[in-house]
Amino acid sequence: MSRSEPSEPLEGEVVHLPSPSIWPAALAAGLTLLFFGLLTNYAFCAFGAALMAYALRGWIGELRHDE
Repeated sequence: MSRSEPSEPLEGEVVHLPSPSIWPAALAAGLTLLFFGLLTNYAFCAFGAALMAYALRGWIGELRHDE
């Protein structure tokens, strides 16, 4: 049995790609601040958690509107 390889799009077929977004980077920054705050100061934890919540809200909202 042969492995299936990804095929090239057919001529005239449109491949939908998501638009570039800052939300994954914002989510990663929030997670980093959250863990950094565990080692240093809980204010960083609070800011990191708030940034993560804001980034998740923005990213999910963007994905819902992209359909």
